[in-house]
Parts: sequence; C-alpha cells; structure tokens
Amino acid sequence: MSREISQSIEINQTPENIFIALLNPSAIAAWWGAKTAIVVKENNGIYAVSWGNNIDDPDYITISTIRNFEPLKGFSLEYLTYVAKTGRLPFEAKMIVHFSIVPINESNATFKIKQTGFPDDQIADNYFEGCNIGWKQVLNNIKEYCENM
Repeated sequence: MSREISQSIEINQTPENIFIALLNPSAIAAWWGAKTAIVVKENNGIYAVSWGNNIDDPDYITISTIRNFEPLKGFSLEYLTYVAKTGRLPFEAKMIVHFSIVPINESNATFKIKQTGFPDDQIADNYFEGCNIGWKQVLNNIKEYCENM
C-alpha cells in the first residue's frame, strides 16, 4: 500500500502559459524557489531541480524522468533521485508526481498535482506531511507566478 497527495488550484491564465511555466527553468526557479533547474521538454526527458543558496553544495536535489508528456495538458515526473544535504530518504519508494492542466475556458484553468508512492510505514510520515504542506505552497506560488506573467 502507499499514500498519495492530490491538490488543485484555479489559475487565471491560459493553459499554454501554465504549461510553459511548469517547464521553463527560469520559471521553475521563480515559483519553486529553486537555485537551478534543467529540463529536457519531452517524453523520457529529464527534470532536475536543486535548492539552496550554494549552487556547489545544494540543500536538496531531485532528478526525475518526464513521463506521459502531453503538451498543454500535463506530464508526470518519475523520481530517479532525491537527495537532501542531510542524506537520502530513510525509505525506498517509487514516487511519481503528475502535473495536469484542465481548461475552464480560454483564459482560466485548474492546475492539479498528484504525488503517489509514499509508503504507509511510519518512517515516511514526516516526509509525507512535509510534501503535503509543501505542495500547498507550491500551488499558490504557481498561481501567483502565472497570474503575473
């Protein structure tokens, strides 16, 4: 068994611009508070992000493979590596994050995230709760970034 997080937010922006914001490294740095991002924008591409003040010694790094890439609709990130300055996660898991954009009309859309693969084990509780809180902030950041493009 595994747990998942599902959250969504309405954004007053075109689905095209939301999709661009999810993939452009400069946008990722702005809405996710990242130091660097590298994205190969295609199915089986790479989505690598690092956080922290020192580019040579980041606080966190995630490297994912892009799956289910559908322009203007969304994509999934299949985690390959997650490393924190404090070390790797204390559990094994195949986590996947799916970003999806559902048009409401020409200039509005619902943006959804769904992260799956969190173990039910107590050892993953803190990470799960941190992600749940973190995704709420990320959704608000994406909304703010997109609505001010």
